[in-house]
Amino acid sequence: MPQTNIAQRKYNEIRKRAFENFINIRLFHFFIQNPAIPEPNIDELIKLSIQKEMYDLYGRCHQMPSSLVVPHYPHIKIGELDKLYKNWYDKNTQHTSALEKVFQEQHFFSKEEFIKFYGADEIDRSCTYCKVLESEIEELAEHGWIRTKRHLTRGRTMELDRKDPFLPYTKDNVALCCYWCNNAKTDEFSINEFAGIGNAMTRIWIDRLRKIDKEKKMI
Repeated sequence: MPQTNIAQRKYNEIRKRAFENFINIRLFHFFIQNPAIPEPNIDELIKLSIQKEMYDLYGRCHQMPSSLVVPHYPHIKIGELDKLYKNWYDKNTQHTSALEKVFQEQHFFSKEEFIKFYGADEIDRSCTYCKVLESEIEELAEHGWIRTKRHLTRGRTMELDRKDPFLPYTKDNVALCCYWCNNAKTDEFSINEFAGIGNAMTRIWIDRLRKIDKEKKMI
């Protein structure tokens, strides 16, 4: 049987982040559109349908000072939203199982789907953006061509990137990517905008791998 330890670990990591995003975008939607209601209940959050424009606004607000108002919603400031989030979590953290169940069933990979998507431990995964293989990263590290100090904790296996950083973690919006591309793309660039950067990184990896081959031939 193929081993899936890495995929299961990645699944648990991304599922936690995705669920937090799932709740927060719905709280954001509710708070800016229902200023007279103190807080939503779980059933109300579950029923909310979130449009692309709301994800874009949510992402934009993350970059704004707390003293400014939410664009197009002048009745509420960014700082007030932060207080509303905290108040809701303080009261409801222990009562989100119903919301988590809906999230798991309707808005996220099943564990089996995710493991199939990410692949078993034996698979030599590649980065969507720069195409580097995990085996190539290992070879680069062995020959001193990986220089990040974080390589003990990140970089040895492919990470998970949202192609559109302001849309949720869904099957169509998640890509395998190396640590370096994930670190460079962040939430700033769309997948199309990042293509040129990925191609440039491909050339760097190829150049380093060629240097390793040259070193081997000289031994």
